[in-house]
Amino acid sequence: MRAYKLPSSSPPTSGMATAYEPCVLFKAPPGVSGPGPVFANAVANVRVHSQCLTSEVFGSQRCDCKEQLEVAMKYINENGGAIIYLQQEGRGIGLANKVKAYQLQDDGFDTVDANLHLGFGEDLRDYNVVPGILEDLGIGKINLMSNNPAKRMALQALGVTVETKVRESRARREAKRGEARRSEAKRRGLSDKLCERRVSTATL
Repeated sequence: MRAYKLPSSSPPTSGMATAYEPCVLFKAPPGVSGPGPVFANAVANVRVHSQCLTSEVFGSQRCDCKEQLEVAMKYINENGGAIIYLQQEGRGIGLANKVKAYQLQDDGFDTVDANLHLGFGEDLRDYNVVPGILEDLGIGKINLMSNNPAKRMALQALGVTVETKVRESRARREAKRGEARRSEAKRRGLSDKLCERRVSTATL
């Protein structure tokens, strides 16, 4: 994990954050190691994830942000890559305004309409820090973990080379397969231990 502290004059364009400290969770892909940047200019699986305190900490069911984050973490643990975690609550409007938007959603507004009603744009998320973080990790190109075409276009506009897009459905499938493999290995290990105990008992 690495964390970055940006000057107070450089938060996302919404201007709602008083401090901006993006961080990145990463794991080098199999076979990539050695001195220098972590990824040695390799193509990396990357999810650019915006903070969702209400879901990830408080368990709100209004969105699936927590599930998306967990799936990405499992996928990257199996395949290598990075999760760039940005402090951009509520599509960049900040936590207090997000709570106000929730109140509007209770009255029938959807997410976008609620933000517009509060005087914000549809999506104020800002990805300007992403190229620098990728460079710091030695990532030359990315396989973007996202179903959002607007995110891909925003990153490409900043000069990020997106080789392909890892759809979240695929990531979920591979994460489940990884869990199944670990469970099977655990079962085999327990089975081997039980066999050893039976043999030991028989030889007594």
